[in-house]
Amino acid sequence: MSRLLLVAFFFACLLGSAQQVKLPVSMDDFIEYAPSVSPDGKYLVFQSNRTGMYGLYECELKADGQWSEARSLDKLNDWSKPQRLIGGPCYSADGNSLYFCALKDGGYGEMDIYVATKKNNQWTNPENLGSRINSEHIETFPSISADQKTLFFSRTLLGDTSRCPKLMKSEKDENGRWKDAVEVNATESCAKTPRLLYDQNYLLLSGKSAGSFDIVRLKLSNGQYQEAMPMKFANQSTQQETGASLSKREDMLVFASNGDLFFHPIPNEYRMHGKVWNGTVIDKENKKGIPALLYVIDTLAKDTVYRVKANDQGKYSLNLPPFSGIKVLVKAEKYYSYQETVAISEADPFELVTRTIELKPYKREVIFKVSDSESNKSLKVKIKVTNIDTKEESIIDAEGSRDGQYAINLREGNKYNIEISSIEGYAFVNQTIDVPTQSENIVANNSVALNTEKISMPVDIKLQPLKDNTKLELKDIYFESNSAALSDSSYKELARVIDLMKVNKSAKIEISAHTDDLGTDEYNNTLSQKRAQEIVKYLVSKGVSSSKLVAKGYGKTKPKVANTSDENRAINRRVEMKILDIK
Repeated sequence: MSRLLLVAFFFACLLGSAQQVKLPVSMDDFIEYAPSVSPDGKYLVFQSNRTGMYGLYECELKADGQWSEARSLDKLNDWSKPQRLIGGPCYSADGNSLYFCALKDGGYGEMDIYVATKKNNQWTNPENLGSRINSEHIETFPSISADQKTLFFSRTLLGDTSRCPKLMKSEKDENGRWKDAVEVNATESCAKTPRLLYDQNYLLLSGKSAGSFDIVRLKLSNGQYQEAMPMKFANQSTQQETGASLSKREDMLVFASNGDLFFHPIPNEYRMHGKVWNGTVIDKENKKGIPALLYVIDTLAKDTVYRVKANDQGKYSLNLPPFSGIKVLVKAEKYYSYQETVAISEADPFELVTRTIELKPYKREVIFKVSDSESNKSLKVKIKVTNIDTKEESIIDAEGSRDGQYAINLREGNKYNIEISSIEGYAFVNQTIDVPTQSENIVANNSVALNTEKISMPVDIKLQPLKDNTKLELKDIYFESNSAALSDSSYKELARVIDLMKVNKSAKIEISAHTDDLGTDEYNNTLSQKRAQEIVKYLVSKGVSSSKLVAKGYGKTKPKVANTSDENRAINRRVEMKILDIK
């Protein structure tokens, strides 16, 4: 918040009745309604008729505390065409979903409730929540619980001249499907713009009083939201105050009144208690974000209060209610879980915490045993291990060898490329391995709480000795279709051939190219010869003596397997290296 606004708030508090401040994003010539603050407090979404029809708009809280100009959420507004009637937005607790109401062809009646999710920082096409929530009547102003398992909304019956909305609720079953919506018998007979607070014990809504709608807070009692408490500090005018939403710290109320948006500091007696964690779940080693699941668990009731999911970058927002025994559990596939117990009293002031949570990846000890393929003699080599999924690279050199065995801890559930550089008298190795996942350990406060036996994974690698007539198939050598032009992906394997020739200076080799059976003999012979020559040309350009190289195209004369399928033909389209002479 800017210093100017802080000063305004200070004097407003002294003046008492003049505390509410009109939001600068609110425009006098248009109607703004149903504001919703994002979980991280950085965004405000609302509906407005700035184009003549209602659409959704969003503004961002800048570093200087000022709100940016409102921008149209074009992806959602364009989706709502041709009716272009969309409003009542509400963020989910993790900020990755936006619930709203819209008049759209293909719905169940009048206004229906929809949800859009955020992927790659863009909203997806909205999804109708279905007939168990939507009906032939008018469904508006959804509010979703922190675990996204309970939905409150308003329903106005067609033909009801009082236009008095009913407060409705739907819950998800054990399969994640919405149950039939039921009316909530709250003390307020009219219920506009409900907003469920994060602990689910309180509900903000606009209730009708003396012909005007005012903001009230309902408390959960005996399974029903009753004990209405008027928010008198906000209900200061004869106008209608509706669409209340709380700031992240729950110290500021944002609401609509007479077509404009206002915010108002919340007195202590109305404030909630608890903590909010904002932060990122990251990989402990590479510090990259992880789309983890975060659970808030009531340890006394032994039940999950709610669950949120971090986005693709690991960003999350977690609300912790004032319970004496709260446990935060963070889980992600291929990682040890993290758990922490947090004690929060109702006497504690509200606290906003920035928290980075590091998860340790599952790892397994992989032991490479490198030996001569003929004599079984252990060999000293240098091994390059590349994680294909994360691009991380590790080098194990000969000094780390234990009788030809090389140990390294690798991430479970990942695929690795294994490269063994050429050593004199042996072919190089380029192969892939998968490291399977073991059973999970729980990591509490970064220490192992549950231990499972570590199982080493042996990998035998046989190096082929180089002798006259030894053949080595070159992997990942690709050409443009019906062409001798090498693709860029081929050069990595050819670099290994160059290294082999540098280490084995006496070697003379044949580069042989092969095709499948499609096409004439003459075409395949010519094409394979050109491809072999193209490889030789490249090797010479990198310093290999032309006197050590022979190019030979065999066409389709030497298939490895029968040309009976596309898969087999792909096997037969290959490049090989053959040792013609070596000392």
